[in-house]
Amino acid sequence: MPSSNQPEKTQTTASEEKNQQPKSSLRIAILVIALLVAAVAYYFYDRYSTIHPSTQDAYLNANVIQLAAQVEGPVAAVHVENNQFVQAGAVLFEIDPAMYSFAVKSARAQLDSAVQATDASGAGVAAAAATVRQRQTALEKTQTDLTRIRKLSATGAVAKAQLEDAVAAASEAGAAFDTA
Repeated sequence: MPSSNQPEKTQTTASEEKNQQPKSSLRIAILVIALLVAAVAYYFYDRYSTIHPSTQDAYLNANVIQLAAQVEGPVAAVHVENNQFVQAGAVLFEIDPAMYSFAVKSARAQLDSAVQATDASGAGVAAAAATVRQRQTALEKTQTDLTRIRKLSATGAVAKAQLEDAVAAASEAGAAFDTA
C-alpha cells in the first residue's frame, strides 16, 4: 500500500499547483490594479495640491514687506484687506491726526516762546544800548564841565570846592560808563 499512497499525493500536488496558478495571477492582477489606482489618485492629488496649497504647520512661502509710519500715532483707518495687492505709493493706513497736530501745536508754542524770548533779549539789548549812550553822554558832559572849571580855576574865577566837585562828578560818570 505504500506504493499506492504515493501516486495519490502526486495527484493532489499537481491539482493544487493548477489551482495555485490562477490564484497567483489573480493576486498579481489585483496588485497591478491597486498600483494603477494609487498612481491615478496621486496624480489628481498632486494637481489639486498645486492649485490649492495647504499646510499643517502653517509654513508658506510669501513676500513679506515691512511697513513703518513716518509719524507715530494710533491707526484711524485701514484702506487694504489681507493679501490684497497694492500699488507703490498707495495709501494703506491713515493715522489719527490728533497726535501729530498736538505735536505741531506744541512745537509752534515753543517757537513763539523762543521768539518772545528773543524779542525780550532784543529789547534788553536795546535798553542796555540806550543806557550806554546815556552814560556816555553824561561822561562827555562832566568831562566838558571839568575842563571848563579847570580853566576858570586857573584864573581864580571858581572856588577850589567847585573844582573838586567837578573832578568827583567826572570820576563817577566814568565809573558809571564803565559798568554800562
